[in-house]
Amino acid sequence: MILKEQITTGDGRIPVTNLDFLFHPHSIAIVGASREREKAGGRFVRMLLEFGFQGKIFPINYKEKEIFGLRAYANLREVEDHIDLAIIVIPAGAVLSAIKECGEKGVKFAVIHTAGFAELGREGRNLQELVAKTARDYGVRLVGPNCMGVMCADSKVASMFSYKPELLEKGDVSLISQSGTIFNAITKLAYDRGLKLDKAVSLGNQADLKEIDYLGYFGGDPDTRVIMAYLEGLTSGSEFLRRARDISTRKPIIVWMVGQTQAGIRAAVSHTAALVTNESLCNAAFKQAGVLRAKHSEELCDMAVAFSAPVLPMGKRIGLLVDSGGQGVILSDACEREGLELPIFSADIQEQLRAHLTGYLPPFSGTGNPVDLVWPNYSEILKIYTGCLEIMARAVDAIIMYTFVPYDENISDRLRDLRDHLKIPIFIVPAYYISSQEWLQKYVRKGFPAYPTAERAATAMSALVRYAEHRRETARERI
Repeated sequence: MILKEQITTGDGRIPVTNLDFLFHPHSIAIVGASREREKAGGRFVRMLLEFGFQGKIFPINYKEKEIFGLRAYANLREVEDHIDLAIIVIPAGAVLSAIKECGEKGVKFAVIHTAGFAELGREGRNLQELVAKTARDYGVRLVGPNCMGVMCADSKVASMFSYKPELLEKGDVSLISQSGTIFNAITKLAYDRGLKLDKAVSLGNQADLKEIDYLGYFGGDPDTRVIMAYLEGLTSGSEFLRRARDISTRKPIIVWMVGQTQAGIRAAVSHTAALVTNESLCNAAFKQAGVLRAKHSEELCDMAVAFSAPVLPMGKRIGLLVDSGGQGVILSDACEREGLELPIFSADIQEQLRAHLTGYLPPFSGTGNPVDLVWPNYSEILKIYTGCLEIMARAVDAIIMYTFVPYDENISDRLRDLRDHLKIPIFIVPAYYISSQEWLQKYVRKGFPAYPTAERAATAMSALVRYAEHRRETARERI
């Protein structure tokens, strides 16, 4: 494979940086490798070995001859083979020398985990600029410094603390995170909710590669279907929005942007030397670019979960199917607050529902929307659900179900087949959230976005609807 500095997105209009060897390296050097298992340099070597990285691993430590069964090298120059990626975990004062070695060796990418650069003030900023200039002179691309690194499920590359093998299950969501700690939190939360990541990167101080580089790359990456981001500021707002506007016509971009209050701005600057943006301008610009904005980590994952639905809704008419009248009221309020429509079903649709439910439910069950099953006969629940869903789908663009039924593989398989036939999203809110958290993950992996509360389901449905509208609008503009 030949590394080209620039590639293009799907339509060929916007050039983006080629990060193939960052996420799919054939060889990795750990500069600062250690025999101590819990030190960063020891942990990263172990993770590559234990997670199944198939390329070559070169531990760099001038004191050691062998680390975890691998030959150790005093420096990069001693390595006979080519090196695609260097993971650097040495003190800040030694990083400049290591980058020079990377350049002389022809290393393509270097991930600098080390802190102690621009986030500390003028002296650290000067050192960071010198490191970045040296890397540019040699053609080495940098991740960080002051970052947690990268992850790729396909290549089994992971230079993140506290990463576990199950988090490397192949998925289709990619994550950009300015904070390493927040990265770890989001990846664990996303996994628990049923999402699987394909790639992820912790930005740190962005001395070289920036959020727009990763956004552009993920935008053209065939393995990435959804892009999530935690950002404390934008290095180039206009370029970010230009790329986002193009990418959002093909795949959703969900951003949790922080550092918008005065206190948050101060914290962001001291954390990663971030360049912050104005709150109101940010909201307006993101909306125009088709970017979905999340308010917190749960909402970031909730919105990504919404896109586990295999199809987008054709409008914002929502049908509610509930086992409890009270939850129907709560869902109705939540949906209306989110700008969704709850059409009252026509007399014909209601008559079809009543005919289907005859014998299963008492005559006072509601059929107008919500469809209130009033504690149905659970021995016949699959017939009740499938019949109602098929009738309701004739009048709505998506459906939210509130159910007391425990997760059942047979029921979920039958509902999945029906959903694929109906070609509309179906969201699920299981009752008794505390005792049914594991059901959320199982539903999501079957393509049923599932949420612990009615309010969170409605917010996520609204995001899905807004994105679908954005796709339709941009498609019309291009005609």
